[in-house]
Amino acid sequence: MLDDTHMSYFPSVVRLLKEEKADDICVIGGGTIPEEDRRALEEIGVSGNFGPGTATKVIIDHIVERVGQREELKNLRGEL
Repeated sequence: MLDDTHMSYFPSVVRLLKEEKADDICVIGGGTIPEEDRRALEEIGVSGNFGPGTATKVIIDHIVERVGQREELKNLRGEL
């Protein structure tokens, strides 16, 4: 049974990170999340949203890619 807590917890975490100017932290989701909620979470910055049984390597690769993108942005900012 889905209880929809992901739609209150994840937005709260993202909001608090933004308030603390820590929104460069990669927030990923997981578990049984309906597709429409996944899209809504992605719109606010929660990436991945991995379902049950997702291979650990897939999750690690996603995090590494996201962190790499942020490092590239930091490097670009340093060049400006």
